[in-house]
Amino acid sequence: MPNQAALKFINDKITALELIKQELSRMFFSTSDLDFADKVRKRITSLKPVLFTLESTRNSLEATANEVPPPPASRIQALTAALQRLDGFVSSDQNLQAALKFLTDVATAIKNA
Repeated sequence: MPNQAALKFINDKITALELIKQELSRMFFSTSDLDFADKVRKRITSLKPVLFTLESTRNSLEATANEVPPPPASRIQALTAALQRLDGFVSSDQNLQAALKFLTDVATAIKNA
């Protein structure tokens, strides 16, 4: 399949950011602290345009007949490192402020990969 490496890279980013968005949504609905809920809502809102862009890119890659080179090894390594950090996240083991910071940091690393 042409563009398989590029598609896998994009799909991995989308999946990870969707997981982060789900966890942030869980935090948003479980808190009674309005200031904290506002911080979480802003983080969720900031992910939406990134996900839209990635999904549009994926759709274009799937539709094109042109060969697209795979992402550079450095970007793949950066994404892999961010995914490994996300894989180690256990929401019940952290307080909400620490979880928000962690998820925000990982989302930023994924977006920048």
